[in-house]
Amino acid sequence: MQETHVYHVTLWRQRLAVFIVALGILLPIGKLGGAIYWQAGPVPQEAVILVALWTVLFAIVGGFCLAHVYISTVTLYENAIELRTVFSRRRMPFDKIRGRRQYLSSDTEGGSTRYLKLESNEQTLPKLKFQKSYSFDQYFYDWFNRLPDLDARDNGTQKGSNFGLV
Repeated sequence: MQETHVYHVTLWRQRLAVFIVALGILLPIGKLGGAIYWQAGPVPQEAVILVALWTVLFAIVGGFCLAHVYISTVTLYENAIELRTVFSRRRMPFDKIRGRRQYLSSDTEGGSTRYLKLESNEQTLPKLKFQKSYSFDQYFYDWFNRLPDLDARDNGTQKGSNFGLV
């Protein structure tokens, strides 16, 4: 099967992940080094252990984040779409796609994430949901926008009742 288009996480997100991991590992080590250099007496053992644990924890979490931004892809094949992440690889044939959705997920701190979602016309196939943080081009959006818009379909079929609203 020939790949037509492969989309990776955007370059700025990849660079941001590298920067955050480097900062999270180097900052505590630098602080400890400064404390050792400027302190007249011995550095407390607890400080060394705390910095070591922080560095190891950040390296593990950061390693996962780096793997995510460098491994995750969305691939359009001739007859299917595939979402590859660190832990999974899911594929949906084009003829099994019922439609598309787009939504915005907000957090309590005012941030938000945009998602694209493909729903299947079969219950056995999982939905494909991915962030809009991939380097999608016009080809992808042309393909995506040709799919039936399930959000518009749902909004068009909803009844105009305000029952239960205060």
